[in-house]
Amino acid sequence: MTQDTQLSQRLIEEETKAYKYAMGRKEQLEKMRVNSEFMKDWWAHGLEEHAKNMNIRRENELHELKFKVQREQKRRELHDMRLEESINDVNLNIEMFEKELVLRQFKPEEASKNVSQESVYERSSRLRKVLNDEINMMQRSEDTRREEE
Repeated sequence: MTQDTQLSQRLIEEETKAYKYAMGRKEQLEKMRVNSEFMKDWWAHGLEEHAKNMNIRRENELHELKFKVQREQKRRELHDMRLEESINDVNLNIEMFEKELVLRQFKPEEASKNVSQESVYERSSRLRKVLNDEINMMQRSEDTRREEE
């Protein structure tokens, strides 16, 4: 081989090497561009999904809060109804007792033989006090239970 051939072959090898390098560089740049576009799309999609998920979460929390409020309102209404029923029952029993005394023509003079007027009054006032204490205790226990929730 002559020197010219060796030189031309060497030149061809260097040009081939430079071409391969340039093509590899172009391929790498193209890969980077594609990856960059993919990452932008991926981030945009992720942000959209995150926004959707946060809206769903807010709606679920709002629904749960409404449910809790409704449940608490129903519980309070039931408690108030029971309390009112108890109070009415106590008042009714007191009224019935007083009517019974009138129907039997209760006369304090006759009662003093067996039971003094004051002791009847004391008993009814004690009964009212006990019932009021029980009602107050029920209300306090209900209030503390509400605070614990």
